[in-house]
Amino acid sequence: MSNSSKTRELQFYICLSIISIIILMWLISPLFYPDVWKGYFQQEDPDSLLFTRQLEQSLLKGRVLTTDNYAAFPYETKTGFAPFYMWFLFTFVNFVFYIFPNLSLDPIYVAGVLPIIVPWFTMLFLLM
Repeated sequence: MSNSSKTRELQFYICLSIISIIILMWLISPLFYPDVWKGYFQQEDPDSLLFTRQLEQSLLKGRVLTTDNYAAFPYETKTGFAPFYMWFLFTFVNFVFYIFPNLSLDPIYVAGVLPIIVPWFTMLFLLM
């Protein structure tokens, strides 16, 4: 084995170690939030509350909503939330309830634990 291939291999393992440390920090950081396993979104600002409300309304109406009449009733206002992320959460929650039809969890709880589950799967795929 030549010196340059050993150097490249060492660089590869150093990069892999750094990525693993970052992933580990990302994985354990939600555990330091109070009540992390209760699910829900981190509702610390008005946009999070509106996003949660829009996700709930989308689940109730069976389609991803782009308008809302919150604080403007009876008029509807166009919301500027990321449509792909809303579609992704909407589809994910419906998929979970399709697989587990007798699940008695709140749909917002199912969407709220997603940010905890995704990093674990990301880590597994990166390290395989």
